[in-house]
Amino acid sequence: MLSNSRTAVRRTVRIPARLTHGEDAPQQECVLVDVSHTGARLEVVAAADVPDTFTMVFTPRGVPLRRCVVIWRGGTQIGVSFTREDPDPLGPH
Repeated sequence: MLSNSRTAVRRTVRIPARLTHGEDAPQQECVLVDVSHTGARLEVVAAADVPDTFTMVFTPRGVPLRRCVVIWRGGTQIGVSFTREDPDPLGPH
């Protein structure tokens, strides 16, 4: 069995969101599947179609959540790490 080397505990969620990577670029729908203070796992239509960096926003208000960097891709899921300059999505801890 593989060991989990994550430094932060992930919370299982199911939150619709969107990915944006520029004002003129179309947003991509996704679902936030689990999240921690350092990263998240997202369900997407096709992992290969997601840019290497993007901003995740909640729908329908379009409020920016976090700047993300893709660290792994597989089928319809991606793993992302959050950039440090953004606020913590889980709030104060």
